[in-house]
Amino acid sequence: MADADLAMPADNLDRFLDAVATPPAPHIVIGSREAPGSRRVGEHWLRHLIGRVFNAHVRLFALPGITDTQCGFKLFSADAAGALFPRLTISGFAFDVELLVIARRAGFEIREAGIVWRGRADSRVAVSRGAAAFGDVLRIGWNAWTGRYGPRTSRPPSPTGIRRSSSSSPSSTAAAPYPRSGTAASGPSAAPTHD
Repeated sequence: MADADLAMPADNLDRFLDAVATPPAPHIVIGSREAPGSRRVGEHWLRHLIGRVFNAHVRLFALPGITDTQCGFKLFSADAAGALFPRLTISGFAFDVELLVIARRAGFEIREAGIVWRGRADSRVAVSRGAAAFGDVLRIGWNAWTGRYGPRTSRPPSPTGIRRSSSSSPSSTAAAPYPRSGTAASGPSAAPTHD
């Protein structure tokens, strides 16, 4: 999954592949503009401020411990993609948060990988859609608290969809397939992600 504005250069892909090469391989690797090794280039201060306020809201009400849920670069094992995408109920900008909350409750390991992120002046989020995401986070937190996403699981199935062979070329990497159209995930996973 990647941002529509391609704010993460393709050369960052090795950071994801390195994360899955370190045993035990996680089921999910998410790009982070806050993790060690990350760098932001050309980001407007207001966008950064709004993003950090939103992340504080996410950590308080839905998903503690993840420093950047909204960086749009995520890699899923086949097991994780198959188990999680059909369960999404949110189609707005907070779908990333819901996806990661469901993943954590299902016991899938989530690992953050620091990336180089380049801000673009022409990349915008409508105020109404951004504001709706704050409400969606409250709904996600409520759904988790009331058990709508199911009970917590301590052990996920072993990761089979994310692997890196001994060759370092991107063509040697097998990543999880994206859900096909008609699944609950086809709308949100195709939507651009944001700050």
